[in-house]
Amino acid sequence: MLKSLAQRDRTNWLIGVLLLLILMGGAWLRWHELGERSVDLDESTTWSSISYPKFSDVMASVNNNGQAPLSFVVTYGLTRFFGDSEIPLRLSSFLAGCLTILAVYLVGRRGFGYMEGLIAAGMVAVMYQPLNYSQYSRMYAWMLLLATLAVYYWLDLFNSMKAGKRMPRRSAILYGVLSLAGILTNYLVALMLVWQAAALLLVAWRQRMLKVTLGLYLAISLAFLPWVPQLLTQIGRPSTHSWIREPEPDALGRLLPWIVGTGGNWERPTVGLLIFAGLILLGLATAVLRSAGGFDEDKQPGNLMQPDYLLALWAMVPPILLYFVSITLKPLYLERYLLFTLPAFVLLAVRGITGLPLAEDIPAGVKKGFMGLASCALIFFYLNLTVDRGRYYEQNNGEFTRAVVQTIQAYQRSTPGTLSATCGYRTQYDYYTVRLGRESVVEIGFCKEDEFEALQERMAREGAEALILSQLHRRISDEALNLLEEHYCEHDLTDFGSEKVWLYYPREHPACDQP
Repeated sequence: MLKSLAQRDRTNWLIGVLLLLILMGGAWLRWHELGERSVDLDESTTWSSISYPKFSDVMASVNNNGQAPLSFVVTYGLTRFFGDSEIPLRLSSFLAGCLTILAVYLVGRRGFGYMEGLIAAGMVAVMYQPLNYSQYSRMYAWMLLLATLAVYYWLDLFNSMKAGKRMPRRSAILYGVLSLAGILTNYLVALMLVWQAAALLLVAWRQRMLKVTLGLYLAISLAFLPWVPQLLTQIGRPSTHSWIREPEPDALGRLLPWIVGTGGNWERPTVGLLIFAGLILLGLATAVLRSAGGFDEDKQPGNLMQPDYLLALWAMVPPILLYFVSITLKPLYLERYLLFTLPAFVLLAVRGITGLPLAEDIPAGVKKGFMGLASCALIFFYLNLTVDRGRYYEQNNGEFTRAVVQTIQAYQRSTPGTLSATCGYRTQYDYYTVRLGRESVVEIGFCKEDEFEALQERMAREGAEALILSQLHRRISDEALNLLEEHYCEHDLTDFGSEKVWLYYPREHPACDQP
């Protein structure tokens, strides 16, 4: 007995060390260059929403943008203590991203075992999408964390009721609270409740526990009731999410390539996508064989409610429901809105390794060693895809908002009598204008041909001798540029790729005669 306890202590110590290393590595990847990337449009919208001095105004702004409030409340609180530069603005997402690694470990351990938990945590620590949204000041990292933690406590309910035990009160309360918190981070997290309620009610029906299960979901529904009018108003407002288009027929098929994040698609799949998809298929195939009794000596059918199938429900039900809503009611289908399905895909892929039916005569230590080596190779392979081949820290630099604003301000300082025209959204410009302590660089908008007359009138009224034109996030039409260049000459261009800043002079200006 003492020998067994000592062995268990050594195993627990090793698991703790490995988990700590994974958490430290994932935290470093998320902290590295956290403030380097310029804020993009969505992040500047976050800043704009939380920059009001009154909390009531913050909530009104969030509601007007059609967003759930919880992640904005967290960011609002942190920026009041640490300021609103890039790092404090993204700090809440960084914290949620680090905690998600731990949450995925807990789900994997509860569903299968510590091996699955460690491998899945390692994968989430290094994969592109979890890393990206941990450095992004929006609700996505919190949505992923809260939905994953809710699954952790839901599994306790499911396993207890399946074993004929009473529903654990503590887990039921935490599941309800975390589910509600997830929904208040992004309303689409409610799609998780569909498959969770269906599976739990099925078990409850078999175990004659329907009343308590129905009571649980009734309590969650009643707790969300105060936000229902606000949700209906936001969904019914034509301007809310009006930029989202109806999904294409192959939208569901594009979710897995996006989850993997290696830049491939099914027409031109990358090695990373093929390996990930192959592991998922292998894991599901072994689960089906196990259910059919293929791995049992007595050939008796296995458990049809095994965790592998629950992962499949987690991965498949929310996308299918969101796709159906998007083609029938209102387009809302975006891959990033389904980020909370990522742990299910990761764990399904992990089961492609740990669920393999290795021969019984192979020693247990050899089996664990094989799985450990294969798992380490898999984690380092996807780390390499993200950081090295994917050049995450080189390419994932936003829309150069900071550089665009600095260039405009440099032109304003060096060239007297300028007017600044922009093709972009004001919040992006205003974030760095405020941060750099200068007046607004947005004086008039110019994106389309029919806006040229207003531009000319403004130039004449201001007595401007030069025009600074920039595009950021949006694009100036070719017709507008052609019309502009009939009356102005390009004196300078600072090109950041898709973002550009021009300095123009009227054709009659002496600068236009210079080579």
